[in-house]
Amino acid sequence: MASSLQTAVLGMRAYQEMLNVTGNNIANADTIAFKEDRITFSDMFSRTLSRGMRASEDVGGTNPIQIGLGVRVAGVSKNMGQGSFTSTEKDFDLAKDVVDRDGEVDKLFLLVSKQFRMVMRD
Repeated sequence: MASSLQTAVLGMRAYQEMLNVTGNNIANADTIAFKEDRITFSDMFSRTLSRGMRASEDVGGTNPIQIGLGVRVAGVSKNMGQGSFTSTEKDFDLAKDVVDRDGEVDKLFLLVSKQFRMVMRD
């Protein structure tokens, strides 16, 4: 009974963290240059019910049978892929791709988010 409650609590904590990450992604979806977060999970504990068997000449092997006893957040990472460009219909707004020497767009050297406006002076 105690392990069932522990498994449930660990699952709820991991789920709460997933909701936090998802809520942050939704709240910042329209923010200029926002990079979404991705969350990954992993097993915390497992109980082996039967061991695996190695293959013989006549029969293939079998995998072990395990029951998971908890989950944890393995990590939260940023999606650093190129976002989409949106037209603003303004003459002086600027968007720029950052490209490395090999022509790859996967390396980010500089991130600038500016809105240029024409100012009329007397």
